[in-house]
Amino acid sequence: ARYSAQAQSFSTANRPEMPDNLIAQIPFIKEIVKGFNITSLEREGFEADDIIATIARAEEKKGMDVCIISGDKVLMQLVTDHTTVIDTMRDKRFDPPGVLEHLGVEPERVIDFLGLVGDSSDNVPGVPGVGKKTAIKLIGEFGTIANLLENVDKIPSKRIRENLITCGDQALLSKQLVTLDSAVPLSYRTEELTPAPPD
Repeated sequence: ARYSAQAQSFSTANRPEMPDNLIAQIPFIKEIVKGFNITSLEREGFEADDIIATIARAEEKKGMDVCIISGDKVLMQLVTDHTTVIDTMRDKRFDPPGVLEHLGVEPERVIDFLGLVGDSSDNVPGVPGVGKKTAIKLIGEFGTIANLLENVDKIPSKRIRENLITCGDQALLSKQLVTLDSAVPLSYRTEELTPAPPD
């Protein structure tokens, strides 16, 4: 909760405004989606990824196997034995071992990993000087960013240690920015998600 307002203001401040020519297309896109009988779920104040996370967790609890089609590595935090991510651009399906192979950390550590390395596509700053290899090593040794910051004196690299001391709050903020909300208040029936012939 400590970082909620900061995360919101950072995300808003660093995300460019939607271009006017894209804004003008949104109503038409919604009509096309409706015409193809594709269920569309929206909730004011929540991002699409949070809605995906909420549906994935809810359907898992009902005993469903969930498949998320996306190339966004933030969604890999949702991967379990019953939820996979398919990146159609890479033609790859990511289950828990696949996430470990691809990112170097388990799905439950993705948010700490991204909190350290950042994600420029989502305006997540991370920690300067911490790349993928360093983040994998630090997460492997300390598990979470919070534990890492509590034991920062144990890090042998002076540069990394100083960056973590200086940017510790930024790392925690970055972790919050990539943590998906899987409790979005949604009202839908599972059968509504089934594809139907277009109108």
